[in-house]
Amino acid sequence: MSLKSHNSQRALVLVAVALLVSSMLPPSIAGKVTYVPQTMLSMALTPITAIFHGLSLSVRPQKKLDVPNISSFDQLQAEYSEATFYIRRLEIENQQLRMENQLLRNAPSSNQGAEGITLVKARTTSTSNDKINPSITISKGQNQGLSAGNVAIYAGNLIGVIHQISPLTAEVRLINSQSVQLPVIVSSHNESDAARLSKEYLLERNPDDNYQTFYASIEVEAPVQIGDWAHLSDQRNIYWPSEAKGAIVGQVIEIIPDPNKPFLLNRMIIQPRIELSRLREVDIVIPQQGY
Repeated sequence: MSLKSHNSQRALVLVAVALLVSSMLPPSIAGKVTYVPQTMLSMALTPITAIFHGLSLSVRPQKKLDVPNISSFDQLQAEYSEATFYIRRLEIENQQLRMENQLLRNAPSSNQGAEGITLVKARTTSTSNDKINPSITISKGQNQGLSAGNVAIYAGNLIGVIHQISPLTAEVRLINSQSVQLPVIVSSHNESDAARLSKEYLLERNPDDNYQTFYASIEVEAPVQIGDWAHLSDQRNIYWPSEAKGAIVGQVIEIIPDPNKPFLLNRMIIQPRIELSRLREVDIVIPQQGY
């Protein structure tokens, strides 16, 4: 055995003895006495620990985490805003699907089936500021098969009816126009309650809300609740084509005593579920011939 190896063994033995002795000393003294032996022992064991560490990595490679490359707070904030927007978009799409499902479930039996209509999607190109007969202009016209009287909807909501048309564009008069008649029936907003009220009400524009909502007088005992849906009815087939029936006009947001007959009647306030003047696109309902 070489002299160098023999000296190393003696050093390790001395370190072990020093640590053993220090364990019997008071903690305040032991810390000072064992500092040098602990340092020497750590240095002596470093080559051995390096070998074992390398072997452990070869057997089980270190897992690399897929961390997004976010280098600044602004970028993190942008990522959060994008995620929030995506979640909100999913919520809106889910709401639209629920409305369309409500439309199909509540559509009267006289309404045409899906095979009897064609939907043509059109962009909104401009909006009229006329408070008496507000309207929107869309990017489709006679060349795409549209005609005056076609109904405009969006996600199951009634938007209006084509009033004027040209080969490439059309003017849709919105449902809050003075010239548009809205006979509706009310159905429960609870999915478990499929009962529909048979009485039809003719809505009027509400001047107290800048004509953005509608109202109708109802009996005090009428089973109408806040949150109920108002669907286009037109039971006498006077104002609307059959393919428009069942479309959502709005939702009951308030029930108050009727100003004219407060002890006999209530007034239900109905608000469209979307902002009519801010629509970017609509679907035009075109009935197919033979249905």
